[in-house]
Amino acid sequence: MSYVICHLSNLSLGLWSLRLMDLWRPTIMGPWQSWGGQSLLYGALASHLVLGLVALSNRRAATSMGPSDIVQLALGLLIPPLLASHILASRGAAVLGDFHASYGWFLFMYWKQAPLHGLQQVFVVSAAWIHGCLGMNVWLRLRPWWPKVAGFVYPLVFLLPILALLGFVEAGKEATARFEGGDPAWAAEVSAMSARFETLSPRLLAAQTLFFSAYAAALGLGLGVLVARSHRRRRMTARVQYFGGPMVRAKLGLSILEASRTNDLPHASACAGHGRCATCRVRIIAGMENLSPLRPPEGELLDRIEAGANVRLACQALLIGPSVTVQRLVPADQEEEAARDPFGWMKQHLIAPAEVDVE
Repeated sequence: MSYVICHLSNLSLGLWSLRLMDLWRPTIMGPWQSWGGQSLLYGALASHLVLGLVALSNRRAATSMGPSDIVQLALGLLIPPLLASHILASRGAAVLGDFHASYGWFLFMYWKQAPLHGLQQVFVVSAAWIHGCLGMNVWLRLRPWWPKVAGFVYPLVFLLPILALLGFVEAGKEATARFEGGDPAWAAEVSAMSARFETLSPRLLAAQTLFFSAYAAALGLGLGVLVARSHRRRRMTARVQYFGGPMVRAKLGLSILEASRTNDLPHASACAGHGRCATCRVRIIAGMENLSPLRPPEGELLDRIEAGANVRLACQALLIGPSVTVQRLVPADQEEEAARDPFGWMKQHLIAPAEVDVE
């Protein structure tokens, strides 16, 4: 996310001039060209790719994902293949042929010689920005101080990519005008760079094909695991009775939270089901033995908020038996407040244990 912010900031300078973009490039993007910056950047990209595929294969059912989960996972899986050609044209060309492209050359290529690649770059930057903002929002919205600073952050979330896109457009116009007669010396330099890049293209295309093949195979494997797991559990269901609510059926192996989402029932989950906020917690009225055992991270979180006996995190408690009766403890429309101040929220919204007759 830090890299994307730097990249968008540098692009926004195109609103003034192409020269200003290149002038500030060493300052804004220079740290990412160091060994430390390169290690962080490509390490993040590699781990991002692996974690995206793991997240896909670990889904217990596609229907258990909410709209934001689907968008974030889809964008995360799209970013590596969309970014591959740009990485090869920049870093790959530098490694293979000591080719270091300027902003001017990239903009001329994207606007004049390969406009579809330019459109692809707009899309991948947008995808990375939206994906990153969704993840940051899930993380930051749980912080007690977030409501105080959110009003200052949200305008920047929209302003920075808009300025970058406008800078990309204006700098692209300038690059095209300079090439078509405004600056013969610059045009000759860009043409020489294009000719040199052309000699590297076969090797870069071979590397791109290899990456796409490997990524497609890994993506197919992840989807295959998801389909196989979903098919295996298709006929094995458990009954989930919600206190004061409906009784639904859900596949064995799903969590209580996933059972709620699969059946379109409102269920608080400020951290998107990652076991960090405890807002999805439920009191188990009956059927505790039909849930997966309590693991240390879940137990530690429940102890920290003094959740009490017979309480589980709905995102961590998996259905392994025929039936369970639960009481949701946090209304879905109060999940952020409960996540930021769990003790204060519990004092104000003390929910008594449900007293029901369970057959």
